Amino acid sequence: MALPNIGIDWHKDDEKPEEKRIEENTSKNDAKSPLPKSFFPNFLPKIEFKVQDTPKEAASLKERKEKSTNKTKQIIVWFTVLILVGSTIGFFGISALTGAAPGLPNNAFRVGDYVFYSLEDNTFGTLIKHGGKDIPILFRLDPRYAEGILLDQSVVQRVLGSQKIYLVLDPNAEEIAKYVIAATEIARITALYGIETITAYTEDSNPVQPEIPLRDCDAVDATTGVIKFQLGTTGIVLENGCVIVAGNTPDELILAADKLGYNLVGIAI
Repeated sequence: MALPNIGIDWHKDDEKPEEKRIEENTSKNDAKSPLPKSFFPNFLPKIEFKVQDTPKEAASLKERKEKSTNKTKQIIVWFTVLILVGSTIGFFGISALTGAAPGLPNNAFRVGDYVFYSLEDNTFGTLIKHGGKDIPILFRLDPRYAEGILLDQSVVQRVLGSQKIYLVLDPNAEEIAKYVIAATEIARITALYGIETITAYTEDSNPVQPEIPLRDCDAVDATTGVIKFQLGTTGIVLENGCVIVAGNTPDELILAADKLGYNLVGIAI
């Protein structure tokens, strides 16, 4: 099954036509927001999709390819919606994220030293410090329930101390789109820290995508980290230098990824 490859390309000053249209729609909120209008499109990691073509040697091969292509298109749709929703919430919800003064709005609550905002799409927004600025960030995991997910604290330093990170998953897993979402939750944060982030598979996809490397936990060394996404007891642990992000279900895998994400940006919950 052909899957999209996540390519992190961190160019702050790049603008796409879509970004400019979003900026025009947000002009009314400029006075409320201390951030540049182009912030959110540049903040989101760029996702590069690569689909490999295979020869049409026989009718059966053609049929198999068509099924695989349909699945790939479904995953691409998932990510298009994911990024567009994130951008929209970023622009149209920014006044809520930056407008909380002494009294908090009804959708706001505190966890530790942070104020979070419960948004209509069931995500949770807050502000983090990065590069001396307050920037908004969204998570799927309700921070009030984050304590229920196990996290080995040594994982954080292992990730942030790496020069290169492989995000490793099984391309043939059931509900693979959710594995990719979990990996993307981490990729956007490692990109913030300038860590080279590469998607890798534990085994060949069907059809094979030769441009995507095969890696596993044995790829770990002094400068290279591996974050492996798999089913298992929900939590994040370190095994022989390899970060294991696990969930009892693919949905819980996404929540475990967000638990790690919170801690990577300094929200120790």
